[in-house]
Amino acid sequence: GWISCSEHVLRYVAGEDRCFKRIFAALGSGSDGLALEAASTLSMIFSAKAGAKVAGETELLQVAKSRAFKDITHLDTLVRPLRGSKHVSPLQLMYTVKVFGQIVCFPGKLSTSSALQKLVIQHLGGIGRPFFGLFSHPAESVHHYAAYIMESISESGSAIMEPIRNAALQEGAYLSHLKSAIFSSGEPSKTSKRLIQIWTEGYGPAMELVKRVFPRGFYFILLGRLSKKGKAAAGGKAQPEKDHGAEEANENIKEPTGPWEIFWRAVASDHSGAALIWNERCRTELQDALEREENSLLLAKNKVKDTGGTISWNHTEFFVIYPSLEKELSIAGIYIRLLLDSYEKSGVLERLPNSKDVFLSLYGQFLGLSDLDIGYSAEKETRELCLKAMICIYRQYGAEIGPFDGVAHCTLLLDKTKSNTYRHYLLQLLEALLVKEDITSIAVQQKKLWEVAIRANSKVFILNKGVELCLEMATNVHNYVSDFGMPTKSKLLAYDSHTNEVKDWHCDIDVTIESAKVEKMETGLYGGYSRDNILKLYKDGKIDYRTLCWAPGMIEPLPLYQIRELRWKLCEGKSVLNAMEAAKIALHIIQALSSLHAAYDADGNALHPLPLVHRQLSESSTFPHVVQMLLAKAPDVVAEAATLLKTILEHNDERIKCLFLSGAFFFILSYPGSNFVQLANLLLVSHQRQAFHNADDAGTKTRIAEKSFLGSILPESLLHILDHYGSEVFAKAFVSENDTPELVWTHEMRTKYLLPQIHQHVGDFNMRLKQHSHSLYDYNPMPPVEYPELEGEVWCYRYYLANLCDEDRFPEWDIKEHVEFLQSLLTKWRNELLLTPVTLSYEDACKILELERFG
Repeated sequence: GWISCSEHVLRYVAGEDRCFKRIFAALGSGSDGLALEAASTLSMIFSAKAGAKVAGETELLQVAKSRAFKDITHLDTLVRPLRGSKHVSPLQLMYTVKVFGQIVCFPGKLSTSSALQKLVIQHLGGIGRPFFGLFSHPAESVHHYAAYIMESISESGSAIMEPIRNAALQEGAYLSHLKSAIFSSGEPSKTSKRLIQIWTEGYGPAMELVKRVFPRGFYFILLGRLSKKGKAAAGGKAQPEKDHGAEEANENIKEPTGPWEIFWRAVASDHSGAALIWNERCRTELQDALEREENSLLLAKNKVKDTGGTISWNHTEFFVIYPSLEKELSIAGIYIRLLLDSYEKSGVLERLPNSKDVFLSLYGQFLGLSDLDIGYSAEKETRELCLKAMICIYRQYGAEIGPFDGVAHCTLLLDKTKSNTYRHYLLQLLEALLVKEDITSIAVQQKKLWEVAIRANSKVFILNKGVELCLEMATNVHNYVSDFGMPTKSKLLAYDSHTNEVKDWHCDIDVTIESAKVEKMETGLYGGYSRDNILKLYKDGKIDYRTLCWAPGMIEPLPLYQIRELRWKLCEGKSVLNAMEAAKIALHIIQALSSLHAAYDADGNALHPLPLVHRQLSESSTFPHVVQMLLAKAPDVVAEAATLLKTILEHNDERIKCLFLSGAFFFILSYPGSNFVQLANLLLVSHQRQAFHNADDAGTKTRIAEKSFLGSILPESLLHILDHYGSEVFAKAFVSENDTPELVWTHEMRTKYLLPQIHQHVGDFNMRLKQHSHSLYDYNPMPPVEYPELEGEVWCYRYYLANLCDEDRFPEWDIKEHVEFLQSLLTKWRNELLLTPVTLSYEDACKILELERFG
């Protein structure tokens, strides 16, 4: 009869050890009725609400709990029903779970000593798989208490919680609650979400399961790599309604926060981005997969239930396939098509959660597909997507990715690939690996990382003859000059004095093509072929890659395969870039490398020996072809070539003094465009440093027209503009009309006299370059250019005297360096007097000048 005493009496006697001994004796008596009443009594004793009016309630409860479990066997007795005994009634189990909740869960744990909490949690953590039988209990409050008890266990450390987490996977509870968390609503969904979070956080096998069940983007959300995007995507999702009939334990189960809150909202929302594609169809596919697996596991458990056997879920091999996403190329969890679409629309790449992993995985995918002998198919398109994505990603995340180990392979592939498409994408990829335009505008730390990456990449590229390959790509622009013509936006002057096709190619086969005469040459090969003839012979099967070919500029005949100009023309696939675009990128890479590995130190002193890239570009086999890029007739390419030449020559005295032998000055002045600034910059640093005089005469020249290689080509007034006002003023003057005391230069002087004479002197070299981009210019001095407009003009110091004296047109013209000017006038006057006898008397001169005779 003592067990049924009133609550107040039980609270009064709770301090007596013998009371608890009798309660636990009843729990272990084997009588269902006694055990039920004992569990109920413990629940009432430990309930905070039961004694709300009793003073010092917390202290009293703490004393009661401590005395109740003073004997460790009492705890074993209380835990025993949770270990899966079939003889425990559901009511007793409910009260037992409630007692544990009142000990380790809020608010009951406030009246539990820390030592007792630790002891109880250790016992509960050791229960293992039987604990999950609580989630099959008919009372929903038991589910909530079980979840909250698990949260308390998880807060005590991963070592205690690991058996529970492992058991959740073995039992399949993880599978059931994952489905409930996503596809249920109300309190069951909230409880399941909390349990999934408890079982997953900090537990590797569960995180790996998440990676296999969901698209990779959700895994990134849990890692916090997509938090901002996740919040934005799920921000409009309404919160589930609260069930006001929940038990007190459930009132304390909180909504997931941080990455988990974002995760659940993201699962319930639709997404279409590079890192995550998720929609209603995907959710349906996930639900079907979870239900199939859950039903299969339940069936297997039922089969062994009667025999007493145990079935564990093979969670390590469970994964979900999403048929709706199979057509999307996914690399390291990133959908490449959407990544590129986004980049093409906005010019900005989406923030990637794992840029280095994606980049290296793309490269691995590209290499893997390269090993297959495939034609133009889906696999080939995939390789192109891989290259395009690598370009975009490295341009934006190069600092995070760091130096790339595949630079040498990409450089080799640039040369050897049989696909025009791949070659152009590889060129753009190498540009991304070697060039960072706006590096000065980024944060200091990022700038350092970029510099480390670019320097490491460039070193490998240079050592693997990448500069030679880029120059080869650039010189191909000569072959295609007629494809894009001369852009009108640059106001180019169309001029070409030689239009007949030059046939400079030789090969070791005697075949008549289009009635053209072919003769045996001194090389032992048959000559008189054009480049197109050679290509046609190959396509017709009359020659192959082993056939020896030769053209002027080559040291010796080579097999066709070793002549890149021909081999690249025989490649398949659509060209992504035209010749001008490819040449511009190639020169841009070389220019960036030349600037990165500067030829001078911090004090502006030239380095010796020069950096490797400068030595490579200054070699006799390379330098002429850089100079000949000035004949490209493509404004952007010419500008890049001029800038590159200035970088190469500015601190290279040996090479700059022989620049005139390459024909550079003829090529510059024959350029018919109006964008002349870069060319003028090159002229400024080089025109007075040419070794074109005899050694005995070099030191005796004083006038700028005598010191400059351009002295016999351009009026001396133009050279003064270049030296005194700089390249920008010179460039503007050179392409415009000028008639001032300092300069007389007109459009007609340029187009009627300068351009025709230079084109006549250079001859058919443009056409030879078009046939063979490695032709070499044979220098010959050019006769002085005569300008009839300057006949009768007297040039003195830096002024045309007739214009200077024309006060109507040029009133009060500012005379610079007037002392030196006057001295030059007197010198010129004396020289004129020496040339012409004086017939004018002193008196006549005074009369003309209206001066009185002196003395």
